[in-house]
Amino acid sequence: MALHDALLMTTADIESLAGLPNASLRAGTATMLRALASLRQATLLGPQAVLGTAAPILATLGGCPQAAFIVPSRSSWRVLAGAEAGGDLSRLVHQLAKESRDWTGVHTVKSLGLTFVALRPGELALALPVVLDPASAEASGIQLAAQACEVVLSNAERIQSIEDVVAELSALENVATEILSVREVDQVLLSITRKAVTLLEADMSGVFLIEGENLVMRSLMGHRSVETARLRMKTGQGVAGRVIETGAPCKVDSYLESETITHDFDPLARVENTRSALAAPLKVHGEVIGVLEVWRRRSSLFTDRHVHRLAALANLAAIAIENARLYDHQQESMRQLAKAQDSLARQLHAQKEAGTMQRALIQLVLEGEGLPAIVRTIAAQVGGQVGVFGSDFEPLAVYPRDAATDRMISKMRRVAQGPSPRAGNITTVADDDRWITLQPIAAGRDALGWFCLLSEQAPGANVEIAIGEAVLSCALSQLEQRAADQARAEAQDEILWDLLEGSLDHRRAAMARAKRLHMDLARPHRVVHALIEEFDEAVKSEGWDTARVERLRRELRGMTQRVLSEHGAGELLSIRGNSLMAVVPCGEPVEVRDLVRALRPEIQRMVPGVNIVWGISAAHEDPLDYKTANSEAHIALRAARRMGGDQLAVYDQLGVVRLLLASDEDADLSEFVTEIIGPLIEHDRTHDAVLTTTLRAYFDSDCSQQVAAKRLFVHHKTLRYRLDRIEALTSLDLRRHEDRLRADLALKIHEVMEMRDTRL
Repeated sequence: MALHDALLMTTADIESLAGLPNASLRAGTATMLRALASLRQATLLGPQAVLGTAAPILATLGGCPQAAFIVPSRSSWRVLAGAEAGGDLSRLVHQLAKESRDWTGVHTVKSLGLTFVALRPGELALALPVVLDPASAEASGIQLAAQACEVVLSNAERIQSIEDVVAELSALENVATEILSVREVDQVLLSITRKAVTLLEADMSGVFLIEGENLVMRSLMGHRSVETARLRMKTGQGVAGRVIETGAPCKVDSYLESETITHDFDPLARVENTRSALAAPLKVHGEVIGVLEVWRRRSSLFTDRHVHRLAALANLAAIAIENARLYDHQQESMRQLAKAQDSLARQLHAQKEAGTMQRALIQLVLEGEGLPAIVRTIAAQVGGQVGVFGSDFEPLAVYPRDAATDRMISKMRRVAQGPSPRAGNITTVADDDRWITLQPIAAGRDALGWFCLLSEQAPGANVEIAIGEAVLSCALSQLEQRAADQARAEAQDEILWDLLEGSLDHRRAAMARAKRLHMDLARPHRVVHALIEEFDEAVKSEGWDTARVERLRRELRGMTQRVLSEHGAGELLSIRGNSLMAVVPCGEPVEVRDLVRALRPEIQRMVPGVNIVWGISAAHEDPLDYKTANSEAHIALRAARRMGGDQLAVYDQLGVVRLLLASDEDADLSEFVTEIIGPLIEHDRTHDAVLTTTLRAYFDSDCSQQVAAKRLFVHHKTLRYRLDRIEALTSLDLRRHEDRLRADLALKIHEVMEMRDTRL
């Protein structure tokens, strides 16, 4: 039956509703039907209009001045429509007994003078201020008419329900259109809170979002306290925490008295004057991301319709939030993509420039231009002051010439004292009004030095790339130089050892190779032999592997070469095991001692804890005599180890000690005789003189001139003249015990050799 057709019911329709035979109807039924038809317009106005129109009609049918539709109220009833509040009928209705809620059909309450007609037992009834017999036709007619009004009322309620649904859908459609059109998350949250207040007839609304383990208020409207906008809660706390815990909507009719929720936020609820609250989860793909909650400050209840409405709004809000987040993510991705594209473009440009720079630098290396050309090129490319330093912070090449190398070295030392810098790592630090950029130069695990840039501004990516190319080129240049130095060192080693230990032919060949390498061997040279004691123990205590030890030997050789150069010494040096051998152009012992004093602390700095013993040969002008000088250096080394002191011995200052320390292979008695009294022997041979005989008589007389003169049968002045002549020819000082000892030993050896030659 159509909704409006229900208002045009026939008598048969009413009979079927009442279940009464046609004969029981009175003539007034037709009048009632015409009255009910007038309810058609009231139906369209809503349930309350239907009740207001039906009440006087039913009063007329019952012969009463008024009738009232009543509903339960606590333990009694109250008037919903028909009678005035506070009137006689209202007071009578209020006195109905509690059990009247269970009545059905028609009941008469004679004590109150009321007829009670139950339309919806326990929910809705008709009250007439008249006493009717429930079994009378009049009572049946009233009941039938009342039931007809209830049918009309139901239709009106359905119409209103449909209209409410349509209005709600329309409102949600408008909300969805507005919310989903907003793209930024914060704007979406603000729009959600504003619409929630309107749709739920609330005083305050807020959106919580899950952040880590907390539920955080992200948008709020209608609040009084700032603390409310800063709300943070855990799962299970308050209404929103309850929603997170259960995943379902939650409502409380009295916030401060509710047993459903915790009361962690009661002080804030009192400040906000919160009476009731309703919250629903925000879900995306089945996962709760937050809560939408509304509050009222007035005494009212949130109905199931409100719950459904908030849940629908929460679903729309969750979609809008997710869309906004996706939009933000998309926008951020696009920004990152644009940024990456711009960065790639800059990097491509920088790489092209780096490629050009790399080719130019490598060409410099191939052409043998070396580090000075590299630093000039980099300085021209990036600006500022550029320096390349060795691993010992010594400047190898700088540009311009007046570059602040001290400033660079100071910063390098501080960086080196920190965590070990890795090859390829650039360190940029502000230094007063400038920027210093450092990068280690290395080849594998072998540290070659440092590259340093002193600039007015902090270096950009292009400068860092240029520095990287420069460091690579510096490493190549240094490796090339190292290879050349290694080849030259090997050639020098071969020349040195051939001169020290080779046969005569090998020594001559070595002299020829030295000449081709422009080595000056024309001046008097000495052989220096240094023994680094406890070398193996020192490197073992440092935990150095074989490669590190070999690198240490290279560094020791480089340091020695540098010190030799600073003292004007030659290039012939070698390190084997724990021995250092060198041929140096030092004619006087004092020169070679100065050289040792410079070398000793440098070696001990590089290899802590070692002891160094030095043996130095006599000076030799002919390189062919370097083999003899090598033997002399070994003898001097043995003397230095045995005699202690400063652990340095010079062969030509050892005197007789060198004979005592010499091995059978090293001993050369004739050389000793020649060195000490050779001029006397030669003088006696050419001048037919007796200086050697005079010297022997002097020693046999216990160095007494008077006794010696008597033995030789000469005047003592003659003896004195001969002794002065001996001192002049040999440079001996016969007043010194050491010189007398050396001369006496040389004479005795000479006499033995003369006797051996005579027997032969």
